[in-house]
Amino acid sequence: MHFLIVLIAVVVLESNGQLAFIQRDIWVRKWYSALSGLAGLKSDSLVKMLVFVLLPVVALQIVLWSLGDGVLVFLLELAVLLYSFGLCIT
Repeated sequence: MHFLIVLIAVVVLESNGQLAFIQRDIWVRKWYSALSGLAGLKSDSLVKMLVFVLLPVVALQIVLWSLGDGVLVFLLELAVLLYSFGLCIT
């Protein structure tokens, strides 16, 4: 199933390669500025970067585990992969 997700994502990327400008990372900037405002993370940039990356990944993994298997998980994984390629579906 993961291979199918990758194939679909590559096909969408190849057919719509000009859609990279659609991706909006406003939530990422807000997330980073919120982490920068925490007193414990101001001095240690390595810990801040680990929290910045790992917390959303862990949250997504928990959501995927709670959904189990099915079409919804398939679509969510495809959406995350397309978003990471720079394509946004919204």
